[in-house]
Amino acid sequence: MSLPFDAALSNFCTAPRNFNNQISRQSTGAFSADGRRRFVSDTVQRDLSRRKILSRLFSGRNLPARCFSTTAHSLAGHSHWKNVKGTKEAKDAQKSNNANRVVRDMRVCIRATGSANPKDNPELARIIQNARLENVSGETIDRVLTGSAAGKDKPLTEWQLQCKGPQGSLFIVQFASVHQKRTEQEIRIIFKKHVASIESGNGILNNFDLKSMVTAKYGSDGSSALDLEKAEEVAIEAGAEEVVAGEYPGEVVFICDAKEASKVAKAAENADYKVIETVTEYVPKTTVELSDEARAELNALKAKLEANADFLNIHLNCET
Repeated sequence: MSLPFDAALSNFCTAPRNFNNQISRQSTGAFSADGRRRFVSDTVQRDLSRRKILSRLFSGRNLPARCFSTTAHSLAGHSHWKNVKGTKEAKDAQKSNNANRVVRDMRVCIRATGSANPKDNPELARIIQNARLENVSGETIDRVLTGSAAGKDKPLTEWQLQCKGPQGSLFIVQFASVHQKRTEQEIRIIFKKHVASIESGNGILNNFDLKSMVTAKYGSDGSSALDLEKAEEVAIEAGAEEVVAGEYPGEVVFICDAKEASKVAKAAENADYKVIETVTEYVPKTTVELSDEARAELNALKAKLEANADFLNIHLNCET
């Protein structure tokens, strides 16, 4: 005949010592003078032993949840700290990556333009402004400017990888780093976890054209209004292939073959344009259409590549 729950629990807690030893020799604890077992409800090990014994007493019956609530309660503080620690580590890692990326972008810009003065270098001023929006410390920014002006910074090496992705997607990833081998090893580990591969040789490059984009503003001080018709006349004379409005108000972008970039920039300056920057990019000769699944896979890989502190740019032959 089965006992009511309260009666069985009372018998269980007042069982003699030999009964406890017979059922659970692994249980730990102390005994009172009359040989009765004393259990501490907030001790995990004893709570587990109590579960084993209760499961035998009430075999095949559902036990009230209140009997097993002490373990979760006793571990609640540990779980909370673990969550806080994980969140803090993720935020610290993101902050460090942002700072490293800003440092790299500043050094690349300074080397390309030859000026470490934000007042004379609009592109550098933009990078610094974005860095402050991302809460990069002023000390980090000043250290890069001072080191670059004094020539104390370690030289950056620019390099690229030619890659194949899902469904015929091709892309070129560019990096700038002080330690190329270390960064390349990190990137290869990322590729092993995705449906993509790093190719050797220059086969991927044959599917892209190298184009330059010369960004400029009209007027010696760059403050005049944009006139696309005048810009088109300059482009025709300089040999540029196309002219489009720039990202910022008053800017115009001359698109040309990479070999003609210096010629186009000089022609723009002679026509009273102030050249802001010249950027070279790979433009695909043909593009491919990806399925939703392949696009999601490629976007996941792209996000991990962009998260690397030495990442510069990625050029694809598909929409993502």
